Amino acid sequence: DAHWRWAFDPHVSTGLPFTLPVAASYALFGAGVAQARLVTALFAGLAAAAAYGVARRQAGVAVSAGAALLVTLSLYPHNRIALGEVPALALALTGVWLWLRAVERPGALPLLAAGAVFGLAALTKLAMLPIAAIALVATWCVVRLVGRPLSGPALLWPLAGVAVPTLLWFLLQLARLGPAGLFA
Repeated sequence: DAHWRWAFDPHVSTGLPFTLPVAASYALFGAGVAQARLVTALFAGLAAAAAYGVARRQAGVAVSAGAALLVTLSLYPHNRIALGEVPALALALTGVWLWLRAVERPGALPLLAAGAVFGLAALTKLAMLPIAAIALVATWCVVRLVGRPLSGPALLWPLAGVAVPTLLWFLLQLARLGPAGLFA
């Protein structure tokens, strides 16, 4: 469809994990700046909640509330604009929170889910892909150095999770555009 061609435009740097909710907001409430800002504000709220959750895994309520407040204040000028940075940060922080929870539970599914959320952050802003992968590996290494080693699967499953949405997006683009359109 020519109607969805914009979704595959390589010049659009903000990916579908943000543009689809904006499109849904437009469909529900009409097209406008306020409708796009609403989606950004919801992602800013998710970022603050995830920052609270990450801090709460390590510290008390006051420190966690302070972390959420700092994230909220730092996002202020950006949460008024419909760009992918705020949603990417929100998804990355949510991935960290899920990962911290997953390493305490046995099983691959929670680790894979955390990685999939990292992958969604990477699809929101492609710059997040190397950041998410490097952050996972660096955190895994630092935790091992400070004497609380994580298992290999605690790193490998989230990395596989990052690959799932990334590969699905690539395959969808390939199916819709064909090799000539994708690599043009």
